[in-house]
Amino acid sequence: MHHVVTEPPVTAHVLHAFDGLGQFGGAGARIGVGGEAIKAWLIRRDIPYDASVLRAARDEGHLLVFRTDTDGEAPLTLKLPYSSPYDFEGMLEYRKARAIPGVEVASHGTYRRSVATSAGAGVLEIAPGDNAIELRVWLKGTPDLYPLVERVRRMLDLDADTLAIAAHLSKQDKALGKLLSKRPGMRVPAAWDPFELAVRAILGQQVSVAAATTLSGRMVERFGTPHPVGERHGVPRLFPSAATLAAAGEDGLAKLGMPGARARGLAAFSKAVADGALSLTPAADLESAIEAMCAIEGIGPWTAHYVALRGLGEPDAFPGSDLGLRKALAAQGAKPLSEAELLKRAELWRPWRGYAAIHLWSSLA
Repeated sequence: MHHVVTEPPVTAHVLHAFDGLGQFGGAGARIGVGGEAIKAWLIRRDIPYDASVLRAARDEGHLLVFRTDTDGEAPLTLKLPYSSPYDFEGMLEYRKARAIPGVEVASHGTYRRSVATSAGAGVLEIAPGDNAIELRVWLKGTPDLYPLVERVRRMLDLDADTLAIAAHLSKQDKALGKLLSKRPGMRVPAAWDPFELAVRAILGQQVSVAAATTLSGRMVERFGTPHPVGERHGVPRLFPSAATLAAAGEDGLAKLGMPGARARGLAAFSKAVADGALSLTPAADLESAIEAMCAIEGIGPWTAHYVALRGLGEPDAFPGSDLGLRKALAAQGAKPLSEAELLKRAELWRPWRGYAAIHLWSSLA
């Protein structure tokens, strides 16, 4: 039986409404940090709840906890709803082309990756469902479900209002609107971990996607942490932490086969994150986030905007110097737009320039 209790126990209550989230099997989970957080979480998903239990949790400052027993062998299965349309195929294609060997894999209509959580190392798998994403999680112990689910929702951009975004972009730019009509429901393929995404972006500076994938695979093999759950599911390693890469230093990173300047920049970036000098969390405004990243050696505006878009969830981030974006809007047979021309045109797309970038990149595939 699945149940919700407060911690320390005030009351226990069977909440059959959790069936609305999907099937929960073989795992324990904590959802939320208090009554109000749970209430908001349930309301957003149209799930009935018992107000008296929520009030007790809120008034007495208790955590509300959803628990079942788990040994980590059977997955916890959930359904994460979204507002249609959702271009899952496009999301999967993007991730498949950039999957980090040993950490993530996209094949046979699913995306799977190793994750580090408060309950330890585990694996999550994502597949399309009926107006919902099917999420399967393999973890031992009692994972904290609320932040895990919210993190997956951000990673898949499930809460985006794609119809409103498309309407705005199409109204402002008819040529862009034609691209949007070809791939309705396209979302920003955000990252599970902003640091991982930033490292991948740095490795990809001035090289092809395939070359960056090879480098990232070497890095994971050398510095990643193996874990049994991942080994059983074909994603055997966790991505190395900022502290690990900072300790490797310029010399250790250069041995992976990257230029000295890039190794130096990656070491400096990792150290800044590990020391807390750089926080990879959404800033008060986009400009502040870009400025903070560009203060690190080896990080320029393109990398900073790319990380802000896919790593920090900044919907208006826009790497205007990107050659692909400049090519995508050029007339057939014409030379690419200049950076200045592209940025001027993109002013019309605010505050959704990032979504425009995703559609433009997709049009080049």
